[in-house]
Amino acid sequence: MKNNIFFVFTLLVFLISCKDKGQKSTKSLLKINDVTFFSFATKAKMHYKDNSQNVRCTGNIRMQKDSIIWISATYLGFEVGRIKLTTDSVYILNKMKGEYIVRDFKQFGKQMNVSIDFTSIQAIFLGNQALKQQGNEKLLKGKEFHLLTKEIASFILDYKVNTQNLKIEEFIINEKESNNKTTVNYGDFKEIDGKLIPTSTEIDVEYTDTTQTEPYKGNVSFNYSKSSFSNSTLNYPFHVSSRYTKK
Repeated sequence: MKNNIFFVFTLLVFLISCKDKGQKSTKSLLKINDVTFFSFATKAKMHYKDNSQNVRCTGNIRMQKDSIIWISATYLGFEVGRIKLTTDSVYILNKMKGEYIVRDFKQFGKQMNVSIDFTSIQAIFLGNQALKQQGNEKLLKGKEFHLLTKEIASFILDYKVNTQNLKIEEFIINEKESNNKTTVNYGDFKEIDGKLIPTSTEIDVEYTDTTQTEPYKGNVSFNYSKSSFSNSTLNYPFHVSSRYTKK
């Protein structure tokens, strides 16, 4: 794992959860209250910690549906970096080191040893489904929560859905052939411009990298404030000074 807080965002699609016992299994589409939007903006308090780091910062997050995710991170009142994700590329500007990175998702995922795509990250920021249901999922119905399980390639995805508001409260993927896993928990749901979203997100990550002597364990949390949705196109500035070094 790179010694850089911004690389934590590449871990947002590695997840897993425990199944409830003694429930009836069916094959059916489950209605989930996903958020539809054009543009979204929020301020956020972010906390990242792993085996060797413990960093708190604030930031601004902006998104345009199926197009751009933009993040500006601030520490002690100074902007320390920016991230811009498009449907096919990753841009990272590290102002502390005077460096920037441009990769397509395939290159970036290979470099970071994770599976990563724009759609999944966009969904996680708003608590939506990362992958749409196909009708071949396993559905376990409960009184307080439903558990929807989907297998795809070498992963098992579990969604824990609240039966009252039909919002995802936990989203998890387990890699079948390893102990790699991440758990995403959503909480503090609030209605913003008529849309119910989680304003608190916590992500726990565990994975084994053959180049490291011990498993990576990381946690990142987001707490939103001053969130808003709009039908207007927002600004997503990403200027790179000629003084910066491309990595």
